Amino acid sequence: MMQRRKCSGVSWKSKNSSIRNTHPFGSEPSNLGTFIIIDCNTSERSGTESEKLAAVSKLHPDVIFFQTTRADVAKMFLIDPEIKRPALVLLEKESKQLSHFDGPFTDARIYDFISLNKIPPMITYTRETAALILDSHLQELWLFVTVHDSETKSIFQEAAKAFKGKVNIEIFSVYFQMDLLQTDRRQIFGYFGITGHASRVIAVNGFFNGEKYVLNGELTLSNIKSFALDFLEDKLRSQQSDTTLL
Repeated sequence: MMQRRKCSGVSWKSKNSSIRNTHPFGSEPSNLGTFIIIDCNTSERSGTESEKLAAVSKLHPDVIFFQTTRADVAKMFLIDPEIKRPALVLLEKESKQLSHFDGPFTDARIYDFISLNKIPPMITYTRETAALILDSHLQELWLFVTVHDSETKSIFQEAAKAFKGKVNIEIFSVYFQMDLLQTDRRQIFGYFGITGHASRVIAVNGFFNGEKYVLNGELTLSNIKSFALDFLEDKLRSQQSDTTLL
């Protein structure tokens, strides 16, 4: 049986679903990782909704769960006071970007929402992140650049942020350092048909079996965002002048 305690209208669900006497505006905000705020009515603080959140929290031990009934907390996290409660918003720790949940309040949908949005808008390919990227069934947008091309990296990161937290948009944006990373480089280069060190953006529908498209032209913010949006809307096949099917 899950015990419950209050602290200034905010409760915290740890990875083992217990309630800790703290809140996101206490003595340790700078130490917080990615966290979820759930704004609910007083009558919803127990029962089915809390049981669903407790179940999901066990599956995301790297995410901190807060539950509140305070209007000032909801306002701080841009939760519309007119929408039906409970309302759920995720703050990703690296980008500080808010993602609002817009779907049925079920275990599966909440789990999927957190799985996607707890990830930074742009993921750097490393030994630690390789499995997450390569095993994903989501559409992926890859940037291949040398470590010295910080300008293109920044542009790509801004494009990635534009799609983060949007309803019905599920895409990984992956940053691959061509001249530094040795692990898996030959496999990745072979899969994408890469030779040389020219910067490029490639979209792929699922890593192992999906179609791959390369963006032709200058890697500007506008071009990358348009390319990504057309990729998500399955329009690239008809745009061979702007893209190449690998």
